[in-house]
Amino acid sequence: MCFLGSMYEKGHGVDRDMQKATHYFKQAGKLGNAAALSALARLQSSGDGGVNINFRRAKRNLIKAQKSIESCKDEREEYKQYCQSQLEESTNTFLLSHRCSNTECVENAHYAAATSIADLKSLPKLKHCAGCGAAFYCSVHV
Repeated sequence: MCFLGSMYEKGHGVDRDMQKATHYFKQAGKLGNAAALSALARLQSSGDGGVNINFRRAKRNLIKAQKSIESCKDEREEYKQYCQSQLEESTNTFLLSHRCSNTECVENAHYAAATSIADLKSLPKLKHCAGCGAAFYCSVHV
């Protein structure tokens, strides 16, 4: 199902359809597929192709993907490396989506310093700033 999601996301052999891509990523994610969870989180962070942005779900899916990789029984090292690279790409997309446009924003320091899923778990709860639209409550615009 993850492969089908990738085909629809990229338009390989089928018309590009982000709704179908999201559907297949969600289905594969329910089965614990780390690559699908990472792809879903990337789309939920970026809003690519009109997918609704949802940072809370994206963060939750990134954490689930990390747990899935850690508990993976698959002996193929290449597959684990592929899942890890997908997770890193999605984590970077997630973190870049959380940068406040105001360079004085204290919250930027939290997200700029975060480089891994372990860091994500310790970040403040995500809220939206009414002042600048950042994905967290911006301390500058209080």
